[in-house]
Amino acid sequence: MEGLISKYFYRQSLGHNNSPVPQHSFNQDEVYHKILRTIQTRQKSSFSTALFFRIAAVIVILISAGTLLYHYTQSPFFSNANLVRRDVAQGSTTMLSLEDGTKVWLNAGSKLTYPAKFDRESRKVQLAGEAYFEVVHLDHKPFIISSGAVKTVVLGTSFNISAYPENSEVEVTVLSGKVAVITPGKWNLHSNTMYLMPNQKLTYTSSQPDTKPAAVNAGEAIDWKLGFLVFRSTPLAQAVRELERKYAVKIVCADKIKDCRITARFDNEGLENALKVVTKIIDGTLIRQDGQYYLDGKGCD
Repeated sequence: MEGLISKYFYRQSLGHNNSPVPQHSFNQDEVYHKILRTIQTRQKSSFSTALFFRIAAVIVILISAGTLLYHYTQSPFFSNANLVRRDVAQGSTTMLSLEDGTKVWLNAGSKLTYPAKFDRESRKVQLAGEAYFEVVHLDHKPFIISSGAVKTVVLGTSFNISAYPENSEVEVTVLSGKVAVITPGKWNLHSNTMYLMPNQKLTYTSSQPDTKPAAVNAGEAIDWKLGFLVFRSTPLAQAVRELERKYAVKIVCADKIKDCRITARFDNEGLENALKVVTKIIDGTLIRQDGQYYLDGKGCD
């Protein structure tokens, strides 16, 4: 009440700065009724005020979640100096179990860096190459994979990440659960964080940072784990890199055929048979010399 009275006189003074109000003009009843009207107006607006605070509470929760996600993904990536690095040679794959029980399958030519023991707040690993993760679910302790410019955040799920440094793309494919993928930019939570569900894939490139998740058969993303190679309209240059990793060989591809696209599936085929199939698809020629393979052709339209 005291505040309302003070506010009333303050407003009155603003309106009469140059002409002071004579003492006899003060009307107590008028002041009283104005104060009552002000109180009633505030009571009527109480619903709007309550709605405002509910909306504000939601915004605070969202900001807190964003801050928490930012903290997990932007703080120094490894706080534990006791790190382990697993390198997989060309021509082989491997499976390993992490301290929390999470299982990781690493494809040929891949590297995984991780702490021997995770800290209390999160579980962070760094991947260069391709890996399939089966992450053990732990509430309030997210599992975060840094792969090039992309970070993938989960609590517990299975998914595949392909992020070889020599490739321009980072691919995240979800088999089960839900995955948050954070891509570079201004780190705006809404524009740079995308959520993937089972049988969805996100392909990130620096030239097209705003790509959206696509529906896929997620099982095909881990065919490599069974020794298979699957190409679906894949540029020949990329297919050759995958063949090199799988078979630990050197394949020189002529520039004029690098953009040719091939579709093929190799179920544990030997190297010679796989190269014969690729050569036939592009109507090209294959020569072996000094332990290397040279692939040539007339080019593709």
